[in-house]
Amino acid sequence: PLPPQRKVYSLDMFDPHPTSWLLPRAQGTLDEALRALSVDTVVQVGAWTDDCIIASAFSAFSLQYDVVVVPDAVSTASKNHFKALEVMKGAVAKLVFADEVVAYIQEIAQAGAEAGAGPVAGAGNGTRAGAGAPEGE
Repeated sequence: PLPPQRKVYSLDMFDPHPTSWLLPRAQGTLDEALRALSVDTVVQVGAWTDDCIIASAFSAFSLQYDVVVVPDAVSTASKNHFKALEVMKGAVAKLVFADEVVAYIQEIAQAGAEAGAGPVAGAGNGTRAGAGAPEGE
């Protein structure tokens, strides 16, 4: 027998195979996993600034995460890259360049090592990615 399932997303009327959207009940969501690690900030890098990145930024913001988008670590094949960055900056995200993110992570790791805390999992201990970045970025 199959484990009990719960639907996470489907537009049934358009989906010829609605069971492909089912997950085992025991499998949690990314939000649940992040909260279990006390993560409070999502730092985004990757492809399709005007599609995947912006959708994830709005989704994370709606779940009350602080959102950081790394503008020199995202890209897209369309002409809407800079427009998407401006929309996110104005609505849901702080833009922080990669060198600042790296410096911040190194600072947290160093502070954790000095305190004997060991590695920082997710840097989600009430800290904010991008601290010290110029206002309005």
